[in-house]
Amino acid sequence: MAAHPREMSLPSIGQDRRQGKRMPLHCAVQFFRQNRMLLSTTTDNVSKRGFYCRVSEHLTPGEEFECFLRLPAAFASSSSATALVLACRCRLARVEALSADCYGLGCQIEDYLIIPE
Repeated sequence: MAAHPREMSLPSIGQDRRQGKRMPLHCAVQFFRQNRMLLSTTTDNVSKRGFYCRVSEHLTPGEEFECFLRLPAAFASSSSATALVLACRCRLARVEALSADCYGLGCQIEDYLIIPE
C-alpha cells in the first residue's frame, strides 16, 4: 500500500531528487537550439529519463532543444550497427555553474526517436 502523502518525506535542499539509475556513460551529444546554434559535448552519465553533460555556454533552465545522442554499438540491437543515435526533444532541467566557463546541464528527455546508424 502506498504511503499517505502527509507521511511521505520530501527531499530536503541539496538532496538528490533525480529519478532513475544513472550510468556513467560517455556519449557524444549535439544540441540544436532554437536559434540553430550547435553545441557539441559528451555526457557524464545517462539514465532512462535524461542525461548530464558539461558545456562552456550558459543556458537557461526550462529551455527546450533537440539533440542527437550517440550511444555505443553495445546498445544497438543489430550486430551490424556501429552505433545507435537517439534524436531527442529535451528540456533543460537544471544548470550548475561549475567554473567561470563550464556549466553542468541536467537534461530531461521529453521524447525521442531511435535512428540506427
